[in-house]
Amino acid sequence: MESSLKIVYLENSHDQANIVTQALQKADLLPVITIAGTREQFIAAVTESAPDIILSEYNLPGIKCTEALEILRSLDLTIPFIVISDAVSDTMAEEMLLTGVDDYMIKNQAGRLSFAVHKALEKYQVKREQQALLQQLTNSERRFRTLVENSSDAVVILDREARPTYVSHAVKNVLGYTAEEVMAMDIFSKAHPEDLSGLSDTMMKVFANPGTAIPGHTGRMLHKDGTWRWIEATVTNLLDEPAVNGIVDNFRDITKQKVSEDKILHLNRLYAFLSQVNHTVVHAPDAQTVLKEVCRIACETGKFQGAWVGMFVHDTEKINVVEQHAVPEEFMAGLANVAGEQTMLRSSLESQPYYITNNTQEKFLSDSWKALAALAGYQSCLVLPIKRSGEIVGTFNLYASETDIFTEAEITLLEEAAMEISYSLDFFEKERLKLIADEQLKHKERRLRQAQAIAHLGSWETDLATNTSVWSDEACRIYGLEDQDNIQSTASWLSFVYPEDLEYVIKSNQRVLDSMQPADYHHRIIRKDGQVRHLHVRAQIELNSLGEPATLYGVLHDVTEQKQADEKVIKALEERKVILESIGDGFYALDKNWTVNYWNKEAEILLHLPKEKILGRSLWDVFPHVVQTTIYEKYNKAVELNAIQHFEFYYAMDNTWFEITAYPSLNGLSAYFRDITERKESESRLRELNENLRNYASELSESNKGLDQFAYIVSHNLRAPVANIIGLGELISQDAYPQPVKDEFLEGILLNVKRLDDVISDLNTILRIKREVSENKESVNLQHLVDNIRSSLQNIIDREQVSIQTDFRAVDELFTLKTYLYSIFYNLIINSIKYRRPDLSPVIYISSSLDDGLVNISIRDNGMGIDLTRKGSQIFGLYKRFHQHVEGKGLGLFMVKTQVEMLGGKIHVNSTVNEGTEFKIEFQSELNQNPVI
Repeated sequence: MESSLKIVYLENSHDQANIVTQALQKADLLPVITIAGTREQFIAAVTESAPDIILSEYNLPGIKCTEALEILRSLDLTIPFIVISDAVSDTMAEEMLLTGVDDYMIKNQAGRLSFAVHKALEKYQVKREQQALLQQLTNSERRFRTLVENSSDAVVILDREARPTYVSHAVKNVLGYTAEEVMAMDIFSKAHPEDLSGLSDTMMKVFANPGTAIPGHTGRMLHKDGTWRWIEATVTNLLDEPAVNGIVDNFRDITKQKVSEDKILHLNRLYAFLSQVNHTVVHAPDAQTVLKEVCRIACETGKFQGAWVGMFVHDTEKINVVEQHAVPEEFMAGLANVAGEQTMLRSSLESQPYYITNNTQEKFLSDSWKALAALAGYQSCLVLPIKRSGEIVGTFNLYASETDIFTEAEITLLEEAAMEISYSLDFFEKERLKLIADEQLKHKERRLRQAQAIAHLGSWETDLATNTSVWSDEACRIYGLEDQDNIQSTASWLSFVYPEDLEYVIKSNQRVLDSMQPADYHHRIIRKDGQVRHLHVRAQIELNSLGEPATLYGVLHDVTEQKQADEKVIKALEERKVILESIGDGFYALDKNWTVNYWNKEAEILLHLPKEKILGRSLWDVFPHVVQTTIYEKYNKAVELNAIQHFEFYYAMDNTWFEITAYPSLNGLSAYFRDITERKESESRLRELNENLRNYASELSESNKGLDQFAYIVSHNLRAPVANIIGLGELISQDAYPQPVKDEFLEGILLNVKRLDDVISDLNTILRIKREVSENKESVNLQHLVDNIRSSLQNIIDREQVSIQTDFRAVDELFTLKTYLYSIFYNLIINSIKYRRPDLSPVIYISSSLDDGLVNISIRDNGMGIDLTRKGSQIFGLYKRFHQHVEGKGLGLFMVKTQVEMLGGKIHVNSTVNEGTEFKIEFQSELNQNPVI
């Protein structure tokens, strides 16, 4: 569970305290506020409640914020202190910062309060850590001095030429060298080149002041491990002291102390940098000034060697330098204009809060950047993201001339600076958008006023607590008032209402208040100039936070011209009524809401609906079954396109055809219609007759083709035996042949006569088939048909072990000529048995299906099959046979095809040699339906 935030608020307004509480609670803080309005209350509050932070008005009658700060100092209390005032001048701001105020803001900036509180608490947390570090350093120094006093310091005695004559063993603890190694060296050669000047000055003082200790010289010496150590020395000239006869150099290693002091100094600079950044963010006029000042403050106050701010171009990795300070131009170009490194940098910032390198020569984004850093003298680098609305839009880049410069504490402070920059960008962006929005709002208000003037549409709003209304400019003009007279009481408004409409208007508004629902109503007004205007008003209610009516508002439309036009239309309609009632067409008129406002006598007759049952009602409510039909679509199209629509419509409810013409108008739509059922029936009969004629012509054509083929085949088959008979008859009449030979000629004549008889018999069979098509049709059960054929062929079926399998679930009956259908099935089944494979028992599959409006009959076997590539075109030819080992004439399939076509069907064949054959017969779906008698 999160802990509460204890606050002492130097303020005498509980309402302001509530505002602060709500602002902090929105930021997920848990404030517990103690209000103090006097000096005594403040002292009691800070001593008893141990607050985390103090909020204060700038000046109260009993105490001022500067006095409160003095009280905290006198009580030795260090607590974050933020001033919240109605207004803060530059003089007040300077005074508050000088007296120790951590931050300040204006009361209407409550949204910024949580950020300021977080910042102040973090700042004091760092301060406390700093104080703890200083205390630790102080304690360490005390211990160190104690050790020095107990001979832990190194001591070296030098002669006049600065050569060591004595070295204590403690020197190894300081410089890493043994006493013997120091005795053999020039100890001044280990001094840092930058410190030689100061060392020389110190030695001059030592020689000039014999017997006097010269303390406090600090410089760097080279340790044996190669590092530079900070050394603090106290040097005394005892050359004239016989017991010593030398210069005594007492020195110690203060590197850690020096580093800590440098860090504290750097942190103080960063605090000053952060404070100035905060001041800049508060007072800068625009974002560019913030960025420019931040870069300058970073170098001048923060003592960074260079600083710059870049912004990414849209959503790319390309970056534009918008501000920089103390960065060499060649270095700036090398960093900002390299897309590869900027891509890596942005990717790094997307996954972590910052990019840091405390040694650019060991770690940097690329070798080219390492080289640039070396030339510029940059040893450390920190890159912080700049965000707008939570999204990274740029970077804040800092460079230092020393390694290991960026610690966690420093980064925390610098992150806060980057947050300040981001906050300022968000703030100025919001200000920019607010200006745009304000301008757009003004533009829209101008356009609204213009639109209201053009449309004669005004608006109004009434405060129900005061019964005072604010009218728009156009509302004033509608009522004949000047624009400045836009404030009206309810009583003054009602004085304009037409006397006969007054009670109706009051009740209409009361109905809105009672039901809390919008309402429309019409009424008249009398303007001061005596004009009577017709208004259409829409009123609705607005509730307060308690759910109670607070405001009555709405719009009013001057419809005087429309009302007058409607009256003219009504008069014109009255004049047209006589005409419309006398015409032979049905007629009705609809308004824009599809409400029927006219219905003539012929419409009553044609649609069997008296006008009393439809006038004033929606056409689609009375005839819901025609919604989404042709008439519905055409009427809507007429209105949408403002175009006349002429069409025919079948009204299924009355089994009637209507010819309709729809005329759109400004007020709605008018429709003329007449009954054309007789004409449509005539057209239908004519179309049916034409279709029958076309079918008959097609059948006749096909029949002629068949007859041509039949005539050719028959004439050929008749001609051959007749020619043989004639030839043999001539031979018999000759005396040159003996009787035995003439007997042979006679036998030949008899044989050809029999052939001629067969041809005539086949011709008779075929002609009989064509005649029988006129027989009566009947319903034929397919399964019964197959069972009858199976019975007639039972002997051969048993002998050849024939299996006949049927599936007539899809279509089990056909309404057709039974003798033809029997013949078709019989011939195809007997062919499947005749042309079976000798090594396989015949299996015949017969099935029905209904596909795409066609009845399909399939008769399939596993017999010898037919080579369709060679003989496919001859399958249904007369006297065509494909297997000579079985007796036959080649007449069966010709008859099957003829009978199928006489029934209006088609037959197709699929066959594979030694696999089987399938015959598919197609009939129109009408054969699957019994006609209604």
